[in-house]
Amino acid sequence: MPDHAVAHGCIAGTAAVAICFDGLAEHTTWARATLDSYLNQAEAPRDDVMARSRISWHPKIFVARALAAGIRSGRENAADREALYRLVAHPLEVVSLMAIDGIASCWERDSHFAWCGFNLGLRLAQYRRTLDEHRLDSAARGRIEEERRTAAVSEAMRELASSSSFPSWVQPMPSWTQEALDAGDLHRYDDEEGWHRSDEIWLSDFASAVLQRVPTEAVMRSAARDRYVQALEAFVDWTLDTLNPAWRSERRQGRERDGADQRQWQRQLGRLLAGVAVYLPEAEFRDRLLGAILDQPDEISMRMLAPFAGALAASGILDALQIDPRILGLLTAVLDRALEHRDFRRSRYNDGRLSGFDLPELIKTLLFVAVEGANGATRFANGRWSDLSQVLPLVETLVRQAGWIPYVADQFVKLCEQAGGDYPAEAFADLILAQMIDGRLPAGWKGTHIPAAVARLVQAHADRQHPLPTELARKLLQILDALVDLGDRRSAALQQSESFRGVRL
Repeated sequence: MPDHAVAHGCIAGTAAVAICFDGLAEHTTWARATLDSYLNQAEAPRDDVMARSRISWHPKIFVARALAAGIRSGRENAADREALYRLVAHPLEVVSLMAIDGIASCWERDSHFAWCGFNLGLRLAQYRRTLDEHRLDSAARGRIEEERRTAAVSEAMRELASSSSFPSWVQPMPSWTQEALDAGDLHRYDDEEGWHRSDEIWLSDFASAVLQRVPTEAVMRSAARDRYVQALEAFVDWTLDTLNPAWRSERRQGRERDGADQRQWQRQLGRLLAGVAVYLPEAEFRDRLLGAILDQPDEISMRMLAPFAGALAASGILDALQIDPRILGLLTAVLDRALEHRDFRRSRYNDGRLSGFDLPELIKTLLFVAVEGANGATRFANGRWSDLSQVLPLVETLVRQAGWIPYVADQFVKLCEQAGGDYPAEAFADLILAQMIDGRLPAGWKGTHIPAAVARLVQAHADRQHPLPTELARKLLQILDALVDLGDRRSAALQQSESFRGVRL
């Protein structure tokens, strides 16, 4: 097959089309025979092919599509479900994930089959290292891996045949284990009490790809709801224990360890939590899923809160027909935790810079400027800001406490520019004035484009509401005066404009 791989992919793809689109009887007979031959075709190991190799023309990708189509339509053969499970266990991820895609599409037809298929994918993410693994040749390692995958498929078939509609999902094994201290090998341990990493490996990237394909809305509306929430709760507990175990001493508390290879897993888990938030009472969601994340050190907490808040704001604010107060309550909890971040603590040693990538992403989300040009959205991202008043308390809390940080001010200015006249002039003026200390705006704004942008907004509000109410005119003039102190020439010119003529501070 390798010599004519693309040609074989074309043949398999043509056969899959005949099955998926219910072709003529003679074509369907040929298609089934062709796909069966590719399904049962043995593949010799190749040194140039890895588990993550992108072989988009692989014939078994099209076999998976055809099998799923047959199951969805009710025209499957007796062995098709096991065959699709076998493709989930294929060593190439591109084939395995396509099979999981097909299984996910069968949820409405057979949720039990789909649930067990997801569990098979998670079971394949479990891997245990052996001490002599490095001594084995490639053929021996291949046999062990094949046995592991075959055992996983057998367990999935047993679950499929069982009376339990939704068996508990596989969970990662503990990341840490405790042993008696060996004085001659202390470097193996992460703690004076003998804790060290276990030999259990969770293939987190693959597991996150499996969970990404779960139809959360359909699951949460089905009898699998409780099992799904229990699984997510266990995933959160394991993740936090891996990154910040309870046994770690206070001296080392919060030092993130072995978290770099779990970044995709943490972000996907955060997005999954957002998907179930709208289906649970706010108090229950916070107690079972969100509370433990809020209690983590800054880096760990922000890494999961940023994707959680982004997905929650997109589904519950930007796209929702009506804004649910529960969503605002959860975003408020996230904001309160973000404001506890050390980067928001004012001191002479803090120059207003933000660390990492997650906190800046979270700020954009909480100011509703993370998504632009989404014409299909209901509000904000599509340029319609008439509902801004519903989220204004969130915006005002963030800017009032952290607007001295240039990045926060920059995103706030961006919000005001996009909202235009939908952002109340009085509220805008009050937030800018709240940044002043001893009559001066934050020194960190100097040398940035923020002063000029604020001056443009002042002018826009003045032109929009001309003639200005006296109290609003005084506030805007006070802002211009402070902007002049930051070196903004435009503000000096605006002070002499007709809108502020005769206004005294």
